Amino acid sequence: MKLVVSLLLAALLGVAGQSHGVPLASIDVGDSYYLRKGMDEPLVTVVSVNAGARRVKVMYANGAVDWVDPSDLITQGKKDRENDAFNAELAKTFLCALDGSNPACKEKPWRPGSSHPRFAHVIAASEKNVWQPEAGYDWVTSDKLGPAAWSPGNRHPQYDHVIAATKEGHWLPSPGYRWLNPPGLGPVVWVPGTTHPRYAAINASDKERQWNPAAGYRWANPSDPANFSVVPAVGFRWVNPGDPADFAVVPR
Repeated sequence: MKLVVSLLLAALLGVAGQSHGVPLASIDVGDSYYLRKGMDEPLVTVVSVNAGARRVKVMYANGAVDWVDPSDLITQGKKDRENDAFNAELAKTFLCALDGSNPACKEKPWRPGSSHPRFAHVIAASEKNVWQPEAGYDWVTSDKLGPAAWSPGNRHPQYDHVIAATKEGHWLPSPGYRWLNPPGLGPVVWVPGTTHPRYAAINASDKERQWNPAAGYRWANPSDPANFSVVPAVGFRWVNPGDPADFAVVPR
């Protein structure tokens, strides 16, 4: 009996975890969805959408509201399909409880890199039963489980000095680097003389990952390598000393 109960529970959890949720872009205020909430799936109505935070405010039948992740919302059609899948899994579970030697009852092999059945951009890690975000993505919650979101600045797992761009799905070389074979994603090379993207008066040095002040400038704090502030070099002066955003210098 315990075996049957365990198999039934596994079947229920397996089917219940197959939803990828509703794409945020397709969710409108006033829409109704079923909310994936443990073993319960209450019907809720959308009252607000925060696209920046990728959160949806929903209202329950009793008037209570809550902020949820769009991956936890499912449509009526998907719910119906999951019910059908559960019924099929239920029948299979009973058969496996009666005859465990059936090939259909064997545990499916763990496949690293395969997509999570419920959460988009989450894939199977090399370690069995461990999941991880795809390259460029990070966990939405601190418990490192559940939905993942694009995270600008994340390092690429395969290419050194390549980071996630602001636009989802795009990558760019770290400051001072360029694509070895543009324009596609791949290896990068250090390019001496390249202007730093955030500091107009700083250029890439001949030595990789080091920077020098441009001609006419010197470090404001040379003892602090993390401080990229510059001031006019000896023999130079600011063109507009009253404008801190103007870095132009001229000889004295």
